[in-house]
Amino acid sequence: MNLYGKYSHSLAEIYFILISISVAKYFAQLDPSQCGKTFNEPNLRIQGGVKALPNSWPSVAFLVFQYKFFLTTNGFVTTRTVRGECGATLIEDDKLLSAAHCFKTSITLSDGTKVTVQPNIYHKDLNSMYTIYLGLHDKTSIRPENVYNLDSFKLHPNFDSNTLVNDIAIIKLEKKATFNEKIQPACIPLNVEVNFVPDAVVWALGWGAISLDSSVSSDILKNVRLKFIDDKYCGSIKNDELCIGDLTDGNDTMKGDSGGPVYMKTKDNKQVVVGITSRGVFWNKKTVGIYARVDSYLEWIYDARLIAFKENSAVCYSSKFFFTITFLTQLMYNY
Repeated sequence: MNLYGKYSHSLAEIYFILISISVAKYFAQLDPSQCGKTFNEPNLRIQGGVKALPNSWPSVAFLVFQYKFFLTTNGFVTTRTVRGECGATLIEDDKLLSAAHCFKTSITLSDGTKVTVQPNIYHKDLNSMYTIYLGLHDKTSIRPENVYNLDSFKLHPNFDSNTLVNDIAIIKLEKKATFNEKIQPACIPLNVEVNFVPDAVVWALGWGAISLDSSVSSDILKNVRLKFIDDKYCGSIKNDELCIGDLTDGNDTMKGDSGGPVYMKTKDNKQVVVGITSRGVFWNKKTVGIYARVDSYLEWIYDARLIAFKENSAVCYSSKFFFTITFLTQLMYNY
């Protein structure tokens, strides 16, 4: 007896189809006509890391980690503060993507002392150690409307802090952003069409170090024109990573750019976030970059929204459980 009635596909195949459809439906709701907008055309023709024009990349965000704690050394207690900077990309009015390694579980001080990052009298929880800045161009001119607190964040469950594999995180803000000429969501690679072809031009952004041998970060947002390059230049990378660089002039993202976006432009001038800055490697005395490939994580992004952020209190199980129940219900109905 055929227990599946008129269904000829395996349960696994239909399960996968249902997941794909549900994920696609969610991302289709992110109206492509309402994402990737810009109100000031970027200086796209300029190669090398240059200062971006104001409001030309309105989905890029600045992420700051600031941890204040007590440190006991030789019986003396002192107060220390450690700061870290990353980038992020706005994809909804209260959701952003960044790199998982931007969120700290421990820090190592200059003398080699390792400190566990945990809540204390200065920080009620981990979220309070981070601040997001939207609509920001110059770090020296921060205004109250630029500042957003974190409600929560979730790292990819298979993130490896040693190898930086699956280096992606999703952030939820405490309050929704109001879209204007300075703040807009980026498009993602499902609700618009992009072509991943060799030598395709992309743009990376950030407030990172001003040069490879400098620890001084840029006050002004910078953009750099790069290209997709052969994976061989990045060594051993995974299918869900992108190898991007500039083999001619050696331009690349720098320390402090981590978590920031890599954009492609569509034919109708939409800004699409296709990569998240993860790490760099050396090739022939030049640095090239490895980036988390956004379209490889669309299902995880969908799941993270439902489970980690608990937007609907009725959602008690993973979306995979929901999809399975949906399938079985339809199966019983048609049997």
